[in-house]
Amino acid sequence: MNQVNENTDAFAFYVNCWKNKTLNLILDRLVEQAGIILSETSYSAKLARLRKRTRDKPCVIALDEIDKLDIEDLNDVLYMLKGLGKVGVICILNTRRYFLDMDGRITSRLSFKSINFPLYLNEELLIILKQRIHDCKALYPNSYSRETIEKIADLACGDARIAIQTLRNSALIAEKANKTRITDEDVEKDYEESQGIRRKYYLENLPHHRLIIEIMKKNPGITSGTFYSAYRKEAEAQRLVPKSVGTFSNYVQGLIRLGYLKAERGGFIV
Repeated sequence: MNQVNENTDAFAFYVNCWKNKTLNLILDRLVEQAGIILSETSYSAKLARLRKRTRDKPCVIALDEIDKLDIEDLNDVLYMLKGLGKVGVICILNTRRYFLDMDGRITSRLSFKSINFPLYLNEELLIILKQRIHDCKALYPNSYSRETIEKIADLACGDARIAIQTLRNSALIAEKANKTRITDEDVEKDYEESQGIRRKYYLENLPHHRLIIEIMKKNPGITSGTFYSAYRKEAEAQRLVPKSVGTFSNYVQGLIRLGYLKAERGGFIV
């Protein structure tokens, strides 16, 4: 995005949708990056000024972690962006399935091209970690072993962000214990703590994830064919707006990755 701004006459915008999960928040970030100062706070005023500012220039807008938006908000965001004029939108997300429930009016106006980035191999993660250690001088020499770095790469399961964060946290744990060398014990402690934090977040802050767990506890061995129907019924009973099939599936996969659920042939178990 910086290179587009520096080397072309186009506007380039970047919005992290994990931190900005509503249409209005995303619009606020676009207005800020366009250098627009407004005394009015209404949606229509902000959108009108943004349209005026970008009217004669092409725009590239990157929406990172876009699968953190509800599908309804996604439809509204993309509809708003296409109304700005010469706009190219880059949507960065973890799974293509998220787009399956998009409004047909939106997909007909957008010509999507999918670029898939597969998970890193362990050998590739080792290269990334070594670059951080050596080129960025993240660790002192002799403060780690090759086996420990290999363990970090293995636990990351192809995710470079997890690998880098685990490297950092493991070093902090060792430093806090007045050690001069990171051990496998430090790596395992960080991994357990990280998993615990993720699990706590899912249960305390995400009501639909908590609801899915409750259904599983009441119906051990439930099959995928009846799982969503049970979820919809229970969500409506608790006055929650049920998520779409695609979003529900993403939630279930997230709970499987965190170890809350286990998928087996014939059904799911807690």
